Amino acid sequence: MPDAEKFHNQLANHKLLHRQVSKKPNSSLVASKEEGMVLQLADGTIQACNTASDRILGLTPQQLVGQNLLDPKWQFIHEDGSPLLSETHPAIVAQNTGKPCLNVVCGFYKPNGELVWLLLSSQPLFQTEASNLYAIVTTFSDVTASKYAQFEDDCSCEQNTQQVDADEFQALWDSQRLFQQIAGTLPGILYIYDLIEQRNAYVNYEIAQGWGYTPAEIQAMGKELFVQLLHPEDLARLPSYLEQFNSTHQGEVLSFEYRIRHANGEWRWFCSYDTLHSRTAGGLPQYLLGIAFDITERRHIEISLRQSNERFELAAAAVNCLIYDWEIGRNTVERTQGLTQVFGYTQQETEPTFQWWQERIHPDDQQRVNDQFMASMANGNRYRIEYRVRHKDGRYLWVEDQGFAVRDANGQVVRVVGASTDITEQQAALWERQKIETNLRESEERIRLATNAAELGMWFWNITTNEVIWTDKCRQLFGVSLEAEISFEIFLNSVYAEDRQCIHEAIARSLEENVECDIEYRTLWSDGSIHWIAAKGRVFYDAEGKPVRMMGTTQDITQRKQVENDLRQRETQLRRLVDSNIIGIMFATPDYITEANEAFLEMVGYTREELLAGKIRRQH
Repeated sequence: MPDAEKFHNQLANHKLLHRQVSKKPNSSLVASKEEGMVLQLADGTIQACNTASDRILGLTPQQLVGQNLLDPKWQFIHEDGSPLLSETHPAIVAQNTGKPCLNVVCGFYKPNGELVWLLLSSQPLFQTEASNLYAIVTTFSDVTASKYAQFEDDCSCEQNTQQVDADEFQALWDSQRLFQQIAGTLPGILYIYDLIEQRNAYVNYEIAQGWGYTPAEIQAMGKELFVQLLHPEDLARLPSYLEQFNSTHQGEVLSFEYRIRHANGEWRWFCSYDTLHSRTAGGLPQYLLGIAFDITERRHIEISLRQSNERFELAAAAVNCLIYDWEIGRNTVERTQGLTQVFGYTQQETEPTFQWWQERIHPDDQQRVNDQFMASMANGNRYRIEYRVRHKDGRYLWVEDQGFAVRDANGQVVRVVGASTDITEQQAALWERQKIETNLRESEERIRLATNAAELGMWFWNITTNEVIWTDKCRQLFGVSLEAEISFEIFLNSVYAEDRQCIHEAIARSLEENVECDIEYRTLWSDGSIHWIAAKGRVFYDAEGKPVRMMGTTQDITQRKQVENDLRQRETQLRRLVDSNIIGIMFATPDYITEANEAFLEMVGYTREELLAGKIRRQH
């Protein structure tokens, strides 16, 4: 920046020049006495402004300094209402040409939406020793009053057929002034919509916050505004909405909810309240006055509530559930659709009272239900009761009724909210399970008696967890105490070492071929004694064919093994005698001799062939 003295001298010369131009006798516009001034650097940044700028533009120095006057958020328009492009703004013209650009009339929308007409002049400032432009001074005056007076004069000229009807313009201008007065007090988007031209005739600056576009950008969209921004579903509804104004009376208000695509790409909900302000000479509706409010949050809440209610109803239906809200003071009950889905009654067939429901409780359950509810209320605010309720078709359903009570400041119950869930199938399943459990206990008892009588022990092996369970008798057969820990490894360690391999082989065959495991093996007790065990078992599989458990019985066969061993020893001794031929030995049935040694055959005079042929009868 040059020094202050140079700047102030140039600025004084510029202001003098501007005053001289503004006082030209051919100027048809009368400016206000106040004159605003803005100093911009070469890059367009506002460096300073005077206090009159605040009163004329509605922008404080804090809002101006550091900003660019040509920022899209500040809307300038030509006299014909079209957007004032940046390259035609006096400040840019002065910057590009290096010459003053004087007495340019344009409109400016203040932040509250009010349109003010300005007479602008821009003067370029150069450094003394160089031709480099370093700043631009723009001065402006408010010519709104004379501008609209000029508009009205133009409208009254019959020769100018291109101008709008004076009465229509006056109505539009009066409405606009009314909107400008209230624009700063209402949070909505204020607008005037031309139904004939299908474009906005006016919109306040609130649209920048709501839609993300400046009034200038909205005006530039023209007839394509709704095509570009309105949601396709709402765009399809718009014609039928606008057609309603063909038959509405002036002052009647209609509303329309729709979605607008914000400049950031987000869909936002708005609600417009519109009234027909005027018609054409032919009676067609022309101007709509309206205000639009952002209802995005409300719509999201409504959608969430609707989805929540839908999920609530679906969840209630999924569990055969009736939700109710009983307001005790008024004795009214609100119920969900479960009343029909579960109990067959429509809302129209019922009375919204507690008594109606109580009459449908099974007579044998009514007193119990009342007693349990009163007892629950005496001890807290929650209850859970099971009882029977009569369906519309006459059958009784079992329900589980549970909920909570709401109390007032005095502790009195004023409201009860709860759910009645159909548990008829569960109740039937419970009875069936109880019956099965009873039969199972009886069967287990019979098995226990039978195994005890047969001196059998029972064992269970969970193959998945490797857990082993033995009955007391089984522990007794293995010489294991009732408190000792049991596992498959402990079981194998108790088996005689030479018999362990055969156990592995028998179990493997049973698992692979799904056959009964039948094996005999020896166990070694802690006292050193050996006991013989006969074990039988079967494998059980899951739905995928995977073995999951094995169960069976054990029996002590030590005594039998001893008898068998004694018999084998005697048979061995006998065989030795037979083979020695010292004495004659024969084996016979009641009729024939079936076997004999050589000594016997020699004694009786028969050959072995004759013996095998059955010729030696016992009576011989």
